[in-house]
Parts: sequence; C-alpha cells; structure tokens
Amino acid sequence: MKFKIIQILQCLLLASVLLFIADVQAEDSLKLEGCSPTVILTDNINNALKVRLVDMVKIRNRACETLNNSRKHASRANFFFRVFGLTTIILSALIPFISVFDKHWKQRTLSAMAVIIAISTGVNSFFDFQGTWAKSRMAQYVLRYEIISWEQDISEAVNEKNTDKAIVIAETATSTLKEAWKDGVIKRGNQYFKQSFKM
Repeated sequence: MKFKIIQILQCLLLASVLLFIADVQAEDSLKLEGCSPTVILTDNINNALKVRLVDMVKIRNRACETLNNSRKHASRANFFFRVFGLTTIILSALIPFISVFDKHWKQRTLSAMAVIIAISTGVNSFFDFQGTWAKSRMAQYVLRYEIISWEQDISEAVNEKNTDKAIVIAETATSTLKEAWKDGVIKRGNQYFKQSFKM
C-alpha cells in the first residue's frame, strides 16, 4: 500500500512538471514577432511626405518600445502565475495521500503544506498575476496589430502618386496608431498603480 501511494505521488509530480514544461513551450511558440524600433526612410519617398514621416516614425518607434516592454512584463506575470498555481495544485493534491500515513511527521508535513498553499494562493490573488498576464497579452496583440496596420498604410502612402492623398493616408494611420499606443500606456499605468495601492 505504502509503495503504491509513493508511486502515485511520483506520477502526479512528474505529470505536473511535464504539464508545466509543455505549457511554457506552448507560450513560447505563441510569442509575437519582434518589433524592431526602426523604419528606414529611403530616397524614393516624396520630400513633402518624407518630412512628415520623420515624426510619424518616432511615434511608431515609441509604440514598438511599449510593445517590447509589455512583452517582458507579461512573461514575468505568466511565470509567477504558473509557479504559484502549480504549487497550489500539487500540494493540494498531495494532502489526501499524506493524510493516509500513520507516521510521526504527518502532522507537521500537513501543516507546512497547508501554510504553503495558503501563501501561494494569497500571493497569486494579491498580485493578480493571471489578470496582469491576460491584460498585457491583449494589449500586445492590439498594439502589434496597429503597428502592422500602420506599416501597411505607410507602404501604401509611399507608393501613392498623389502627394496630398499620401499625406492623408500616413496621418490617418499614425493617428490610429497613436491612439492605440496611448490607450495601451494608460491601461498599463492604471494597472501598475492599482497593484501598487494594493500593497
């Protein structure tokens, strides 16, 4: 009986570790494309458009910096969410198995496990790692979509023969990107202060 319980515990622990590794690899495969914060302005571009594009490219570069920072923040929150979540799940699953033993160490072990579960659950809910990760990922997807749309619209503007129409296309695209970028920055700022005031 004792040997079977130990085997079950080992299988449970191994399955949890394998699930954690598979989940991390799945997350890595979903990573967004990198956003290099540079756009090269070639000589082929109309001078009137080129002058305006200099400032527009600065806005795009700042949006890329925000995207890259958001990616780092989301990865950290995701890591802690998984670590504390798996700790809670594994220890909660082990409690019934350990309570079967008639050993002198059972009471201390169960008490220690209950304390670790309480701390892990409390830390996870206090810092809201899952919510932070989900919001950061959503902000990344929205901002990345807007950056790609901006690049496509700028490409269209560069190829446009009518200078006035090209400027309108570029300004509209930049305005949309700027609003999405500001919205993302404001949401991240609100989220940061919300977490800071919890402390």
